[in-house]
Parts: sequence; structure tokens; C-alpha cells
Amino acid sequence: MTGKFGEQSFYLPERTSDSSEDPGFAQLVQRVETWDDSSDVIDEFVEGYSKQREHWEACAERAKSLIEEKLVDARDVNKEEILAKVTSRAKENRSVFEKLKLRNWQRKEEEGKKAYQSVAEINDDLVDLAGVRVVLYTPNQAQRQKVKEILIDIWGTIDEKPHVDSRPMKKKDGARNIYVQRHLGYQADHYRTPMPEKYATRGYRYSRGDRIEIQVVSALGHAWAEAGHDVLYKTHAYGRPTIAEQRILDALNGLIVSGDLLLEQFRESVTKRTVEPWEHVDQFNNFLRQSDILERNDTDNNTVTHWDHFSPPAADILFRFLKKVDKNFGLAVRNELKDLQYPLAPETKLQEKLRRFRPIIPINSQFLTTFCIIEHLLPERQLNEKPDLARQCRIMMDAFILLQTFAGGLEAAVIYLNHPKVNRTDTETTGLNAVLGDSQRERCLAGADVSFLEEKLQSAWAWFEKQASNPKSICGLLFRLAEMDVPAQELDNPRRVNDLAIGALPRVR
Repeated sequence: MTGKFGEQSFYLPERTSDSSEDPGFAQLVQRVETWDDSSDVIDEFVEGYSKQREHWEACAERAKSLIEEKLVDARDVNKEEILAKVTSRAKENRSVFEKLKLRNWQRKEEEGKKAYQSVAEINDDLVDLAGVRVVLYTPNQAQRQKVKEILIDIWGTIDEKPHVDSRPMKKKDGARNIYVQRHLGYQADHYRTPMPEKYATRGYRYSRGDRIEIQVVSALGHAWAEAGHDVLYKTHAYGRPTIAEQRILDALNGLIVSGDLLLEQFRESVTKRTVEPWEHVDQFNNFLRQSDILERNDTDNNTVTHWDHFSPPAADILFRFLKKVDKNFGLAVRNELKDLQYPLAPETKLQEKLRRFRPIIPINSQFLTTFCIIEHLLPERQLNEKPDLARQCRIMMDAFILLQTFAGGLEAAVIYLNHPKVNRTDTETTGLNAVLGDSQRERCLAGADVSFLEEKLQSAWAWFEKQASNPKSICGLLFRLAEMDVPAQELDNPRRVNDLAIGALPRVR
């Protein structure tokens, strides 16, 4: 079945996950000195496993490679890269042997259970012979969720390991030299899945019954597991830890939990500052005011700011455009500003970009950065069905108002439109003048029947389309911007008519 995602399992490794009453860590530490719960069945299983261990290593390595392939360029819901390291392992022979002795004793202690009776029974019980660990360096929920989605994408269905309670153990009456644990043990998201035959490779030969246990853990949790896990839980190798050692590791575990919380909070803060979308222009303006990339020190070590490169109308236009192209977040804008050589020498780069257009229009300095960012991010024009007359009229009027706005006034806009390189026929001029000054424009914008204007509006639209296909046309760029419903400002129809003040264009001589 499909595992239930979104939950976290907190458990002490090496404890049974299928017992109705876990004997607890402290009891296991006591019991370790008198283990004698091996059997012929366990010996037979371990002997067979030792011969197959290379196969389990290959199985784990194959699972690791599948996850690593999916992690390349993977990003979470916040568009953040998944910072992770993937490791794999097959259980050591000695670890398998000691774990089975412990489980054998646990089974005999539980009511209604018997010691292992067969190798097949052990095989069904021991599910983590091959394991993979995904170590997250920024272990917030978005990163964990993306890893879960990757696992589902690879294996289709995947089971979540049952939640195991790891509340601190209580010291039993008469127990000596037992440390009472205060913090939860090793914390991770655990999943189990069969390895399907389709993932067999030259290095990994599929065998029926192959399966993988996958742990998703924070980097701090991984470090704790590597440093303390063996000491606490593999006492057959190290001997029983002293109370002082247990106390130190328990305290470290508490620090790790706090560290994970701080890392998560830190990542959320960075995410909010860099990739969380802005919903309101005020958020964008705050970013501009607080951004270090718009500040530099001059030769006298005085702070020089470039905030005046964004007038309120320019910031408003740019913000609405950024929302249209899904770039309304800090990192995207910061990258654009860096590309324009902010904070060191943006003026040179801005003028260089402007000189690509013919003819050049002396764009207002408070709008030039906005213009250059729009030029760089403007998507290819979508050739959809031609809009109705009302929308055509509004788009063309908005394009002219944008021209007025970026040029910094009517005079510069008129000079640009009358430049010899801005070619137009007499028919197109008649159509453009209908857009610029016909008394019926407001009725057209309102959707009233103005079919007598259709021929003129179509010729004007054809001129704008020719401009849009010319990568050196400023008017074509602004027309494409207006097609995206990014006007100079939000205007109702009467104000749109009043604000467009370029006037009639002369016929071509």
C-alpha cells in the first residue's frame, strides 16, 4: 500500500518495531551482558547472509544511484535546491548476528511468541539488510516532502515504517546503574520498498525478495548517529556505555533537536527573503530599499545608493510584469540586477543594452533598469487568435501610454514615432491616428459596436505586429508588454483616453 506521508517516526534504532510492548533501552543494556539467545536457525541465516552480502551491497548501491539521479536539479515547492548527501550500506555480518540474538530474546519475552523457528521467518522479520540514508542539510518540511515525492516517483508505492514510541524509559525498581533517557532517540523518516526487477543492472542482479529501507535524516541527526549510535546500541563491540557517556550523548541529542529546529527556521527565513513570491508591490519596494545590491561605497567610503533607479511608477510596472513571468521573488530580481552590473557600474551596462535598439529613445533614467529587466525576461510572443476590437484598441492604447511613460514625456515619444526608421504606410498612419485620437475610442473600449472603425484598427494592429517581430523595436517590445496586460498604470477607460496625449501622426512624406 502507499505509505502515509507527512509523519515523522521517532525511535531508538535496533529496537523491534513489531512488538506490542518494547522492553526499552535500559533493559536492553542490562540484558546485553547475558545474551545467549543464538540458535542453529540464526547461525544458518547469518552464514547464508555472509555469502550474499555483496548482493545486498549492490542492491543498496543501486537504490542510492536511483535517488541521486532524481536529486540532480531537484527543487522543493519553494524552488529551493535539495541540498543532500546519499549514503548506502548493507548490514555487517556481526551486526546481523547480534541483532538476531537480541530479537530472539525479545520474542521469547513477549507473550504468545516463540523464538525463531526457520530461516524464512527471520527473512520476513529482518527488513533492513540493505539501507540508504538521505542526509538533508536544510531539513525543513518542504525539503523532506520533495524527497518523499522523489521516492514515490522511483518506486511508485512505498511503505512508511510504523511509528515507534521512544518516550524516555522509566527506571525500574531495583535496577542499578541505569541512566534515564530524557530526549527522543534517533529521529528520521523511514520508508521501505521492494526493489523491482526493472532496476536490475550489470552491477545489480535482481533477486526475488530484494528490498530497501530508506532513512531521510538531517545532517545533525546523521552526525549523531555516526558518532553515538554504535556506542549506545552495539554494546557487543564497545561494552555497556557509562552513565556519563549516556548523559553526554543524550544531551547532544537534545542539542541536535534544537539545531534542527534552528536550521529549519533559518531556511524558512532565507526562503522568505529569496524565493517566497511577493503578492503586493509594497513587498517589492521593501526589497529594493533593503537590498545591498543597490548600495556601494564610493572612493571616499560614502554609501552610494541606486534606489532612485526605480521611481514608484517604474517599480509598479516591473512588479506587475514579474508576477506575469513568475519572477516576483528576491533571488530572481537580484540575479537580474547582478547581470546589469549592480552595484558597481550599472550605468554602462544599461546604456549598452539600450543601444541594441534602433532607433534609440532616451528612456527616463528612473525607468531604464525596469526596461532592461523586462527586455531580458520578456517571453516569446504567443500567436493566439486575434482579440476582439475592444481588446485590440486597449492593448494599442496601453502600448502608446507605456511609450510616453518610458520616454519620460510626450516630446520624446513623438520624436521616436516620427523617426525615419520607424516605418509606416499612410494606411497604417490612418489606423494609428484612430487609436491615438478618434472620438469613438471610449465606446470601442466599452465593447460598443464600432464596426466602422474595424478597418482602421486592423491596419494599426498590423503595424504593431510588425514592430513586435522586430527585436530592435522599442515600440514592439512595449506592445508585447501591453499584450501581457501590463499597462503603465491601472486605468479605467475614460482615464486611458485622457492619458494618451501623443496626438495625430503626420503622413509619410
